[in-house]
Amino acid sequence: MHPSKFNHKRNSTTYLQKEMARYYKWRKSVLMLMPLELALLIIVFCLFIVTFIVSLTSSKGTDARSSLKDHLSLLKLRFNNSAAIDAEVERNGLEKLLNNVKTACTRNFISSDKDLKAMLHYAYEQISTIACSRADESKTSWIKLKAVTYGFGEFYFPGFIK
Repeated sequence: MHPSKFNHKRNSTTYLQKEMARYYKWRKSVLMLMPLELALLIIVFCLFIVTFIVSLTSSKGTDARSSLKDHLSLLKLRFNNSAAIDAEVERNGLEKLLNNVKTACTRNFISSDKDLKAMLHYAYEQISTIACSRADESKTSWIKLKAVTYGFGEFYFPGFIK
């Protein structure tokens, strides 16, 4: 065999060995990165699933709405029993509950609740009656309470005062 051909074969064999060594080294580094990338991908996927589930099961809106309904029910009982009501304290409590409902619920969610509309209408009518009949210093507080209930009712239930 001619020495140059032998040298060429030897060079090609060495070249192939070098290429194979580089390939195995690359493959080893890729395989080392793959588990880390796979773990990161699984973590991101799990976080996405948890976020999705939490967003679907969030009960902040329904909790705020039910606490407002409970408060209006208690207010109705106090009206029916002719219990003493401090309009200023009632207004502060009602404003907090209304603000919680406004921030936790969409307008459609609130507007679709017919029970809430009826309860708010009843409270508004009772507050209006008391505000008109008062001639003492608490009249201003009753008028403010009336304005709070009217503002919420008219915004979420247009035409709720007939």
